[in-house]
Amino acid sequence: MESISWSISRLLIPFLKRVQESTVSTAEFIPDPRLRMLPFSDVDVFNYAHVVCLEERKGERLIGAFLGGVTELLKRRGGGRRSDRTKKSE
Repeated sequence: MESISWSISRLLIPFLKRVQESTVSTAEFIPDPRLRMLPFSDVDVFNYAHVVCLEERKGERLIGAFLGGVTELLKRRGGGRRSDRTKKSE
């Protein structure tokens, strides 16, 4: 029995080293014959988006416009930093 387990392990280990997993939302999934969608069920899944930029680049026209738009959107939705939301709910 041990030799069978060893044979299976010898076959599976190289295969498992090539297996890759990634999680994306349904909206982000791009169908491809090499990919398989495995939906979650009976679970709460949360996805947080983060925007990061260098302090010295905030004043650049394009970056400033983007960050200003995001700030305005968050104000309208009543959102903000996750840490701010956590403090409000405590």
